[in-house]
Amino acid sequence: MPPPGAVVGRAVRALLSGTLAACLAVGCATPTPPPAVDVPVTEVQLSATGAIPAPRLAVIVVFDQLRADHLVRFAPRFLPATDANGAPGGFRYLMERGAWYPYAEHRQLQCMTCPGHANISTGAYPYRHGIALNSWYDGDKGEIYCLGDPDQKIVGLSDPSRSYGVSLANLKGPVFADALSFGGQDAKVVGVSLKDRGSLLLAGHDPDAAIWFDGTEGGWVTTTAVADTLPGWVVSLNDGLRARKGEPLTYPIEGPGVGLSDPIDDGFVWKFTVGDKRATYGPFGDELVVEAAIAALDAEDLGADDTVDFLGVSFSALDKVGHGVGPNHRVFEEMMVSADRSLSRLLQALDSRVGLENVVIAVTGDHGVAPLPAWSTRHKLPAQGFDEKLLGADLEAVLAGKFGVVPGHGWVHRVMRMNVYLNDAAGAAAGVDMAKVREATAAHFRPMPGFVHVFTSDDVAARRLPAGRFELQILRQYQPGRSGDVVLIPAPFNISGGAPANHMTGYTYDTHVPLLLGGFGVEPGVYAQSAEVVDVAPTLSFLSRVLPPALSEGRVLHEALAR
Repeated sequence: MPPPGAVVGRAVRALLSGTLAACLAVGCATPTPPPAVDVPVTEVQLSATGAIPAPRLAVIVVFDQLRADHLVRFAPRFLPATDANGAPGGFRYLMERGAWYPYAEHRQLQCMTCPGHANISTGAYPYRHGIALNSWYDGDKGEIYCLGDPDQKIVGLSDPSRSYGVSLANLKGPVFADALSFGGQDAKVVGVSLKDRGSLLLAGHDPDAAIWFDGTEGGWVTTTAVADTLPGWVVSLNDGLRARKGEPLTYPIEGPGVGLSDPIDDGFVWKFTVGDKRATYGPFGDELVVEAAIAALDAEDLGADDTVDFLGVSFSALDKVGHGVGPNHRVFEEMMVSADRSLSRLLQALDSRVGLENVVIAVTGDHGVAPLPAWSTRHKLPAQGFDEKLLGADLEAVLAGKFGVVPGHGWVHRVMRMNVYLNDAAGAAAGVDMAKVREATAAHFRPMPGFVHVFTSDDVAARRLPAGRFELQILRQYQPGRSGDVVLIPAPFNISGGAPANHMTGYTYDTHVPLLLGGFGVEPGVYAQSAEVVDVAPTLSFLSRVLPPALSEGRVLHEALAR
């Protein structure tokens, strides 16, 4: 990849010295999409066979819970763009030698892991791809996980009684990795993550391998929807982990850090043991993922020929730690340092095996995160965590008082992730029109402190929605039958309970993530243009010379492509 020009270098240094940090601190306005323009036609040099140039490997890297400002806040701790030998660093390599969109967005109402990964890989929003939430409630089947599939089994568990079924059956369309094969080429596809949703939603419907880490047994697994046996290279990874079982892992936290995190006791040390379920709640989780990704590169010969292959890598440890300590904790800062080192290892492996000039890579986040309510209130920002079980119990009493107690039934199935799921069977038994129950539910929540809007499924169908950005986010998010009968929109910095820190709103701290592009066909620079995560799939499709995924609604980020 050619080095950036002097203008780009000055822009990056200015941003890292505080310009963008200040902008993030005060909340810059989101730029409006640029008007349509005619893009100049450039000369295309065909190969001797007449083929249009394309990368040999496309890579999507997702950091779970990577907020837009994290790259700026922790930049002083990141590795330099290149070391003395020219080997690439991590985030700074792509920030300075690639295309950096500081404000990419998930423009939807609720941001979380399943819909976030689906947005990135399909190039579409939940109203199209169907993955509206991490899980939803069905009156007949109970709670349904976004990838839940009882017809499948997990491959790689020593205890079959623990098996649980997952697949992409709930996803309503293809992903970018699927699009690579759509034109008839035999692309190799691999997905790697600590989480099944991080791996499968990137790797698509027909990967060569899609693996994730089962913390209980301490090994890599897959699903029968992908394969009936683990690939040999995955078996080798598991053998190596079994041989290390019981090995102590220590990660000391030393020095003052960047000075933007809450301090912790001097001499703090992370202590884990290989084989312990919680060992992935720290840098070891990142190390596992990057080692598996490198093993996949070697074993599957990704990028070895002129067919565009795909590698999807989702790092989940940041999210595992962030939910517990929040984004302002020094331990979270150390996890960002870990993420940077792991990205550097991956980039160096790609460079040595394929050559970064033959790889196009996109790095982004599936969502951001809100501060801990205690941190927000300390800074005079009204905040609270809602106990959704209590909300459901209070609502049940209200509805029973208004419509009567129905023996054997409750009016409320569940309040989960700000979605209220009502029991239609109760309405049928009581002879009550459920539209009235939905409106009574909304009327119950609307006056409550902490909520700015409440809407029902009937409001969505009739387009009786709050104006402006909320309406756009709702229409992109809502999935009939999966979203709630009633949906609550909390005020800023209010979160649902269940974790000290959380993410599931349409506010900037949850929606805004960085987007970094690098390698083949990318024009280095810092880009202030409007960008959305749904632009990743069509942009990679354009560079790979394939049709975008069927549901794709994003744009090609043409301003960031080499002239």
